[in-house]
Amino acid sequence: MPLTKCIACIAALFFCSPLLAQDKVNVSTYSFSHDYKTGEKISYAFEDVDYEYSAVLNEGFYTVNDFQNAQEIQVRVDETVVEENGTERKQFTISDAKYRKITNGKDGLSAGELTPVAKLIPGFPETITYTCALNEGDFLAAILKAYQPYMSNPLGVFLYYKMMDVHTFGPTVANLNPQSLETMKIAPSKDMELANGKFHNHSPITLFQRIDTINGSPQAYFKIMTMGNYYQTIGNGRIDTNYQYTFHVSMDGPYKGLLFDGELQEHVFAHNAKAIISRQLSIRRLD
Repeated sequence: MPLTKCIACIAALFFCSPLLAQDKVNVSTYSFSHDYKTGEKISYAFEDVDYEYSAVLNEGFYTVNDFQNAQEIQVRVDETVVEENGTERKQFTISDAKYRKITNGKDGLSAGELTPVAKLIPGFPETITYTCALNEGDFLAAILKAYQPYMSNPLGVFLYYKMMDVHTFGPTVANLNPQSLETMKIAPSKDMELANGKFHNHSPITLFQRIDTINGSPQAYFKIMTMGNYYQTIGNGRIDTNYQYTFHVSMDGPYKGLLFDGELQEHVFAHNAKAIISRQLSIRRLD
């Protein structure tokens, strides 16, 4: 057999072979819970970009037309375990918030510099602090209270919604149940009351796909798909949205049961504005 064909056969065999080491991992009774301790601190970098496109009617459906603008935000998120009235809670400190807008004009893209939000919103503080339960299940009320003073400013409203996304991963990780690799689970739909309406989160589907080794430590890798979500806003009509996200959870060491990193993509259709918005966000632990 010629050498080139032999190499091709070996390569095909390698890429088609199952991941035997991963198949042997049995995590069906593994607990992803974290042993929180008062004073413990974990830091993350959070980034989000919203891309807005015009929409055109095409055979009865609105489809993407031209890119209009993008809004980008970057913040640092510090989570510290504190004790309040004898109960351990997470204290979130949002700092180093920066924002910029990129527009697509007749002369091409025009992008400003990332600017501290404190310079863009009158009275906006260098840091915003609030507390949540350890599982972050009460974050909606905490976020609204923290950002309410700045929501008379359009950028303040934008920040309110973006900071909710900081909590996309935490409650999910906190509620992970033991399951085997390659197991897919579907959860019931849930309605959430937000500042300007009700968000319907439709039947998330979770896949525990694999275990990766990163920096010498095992990280459980999950994928979540949510299709058919909508936001019924007060006075502004309906927004349809579909999103999916992936994340790693540490499986041993001092960070066991904590988020390592995550990525989310979302596609939104705003009916009244006839606009299509796509978002990309990421969060990563700063070890």
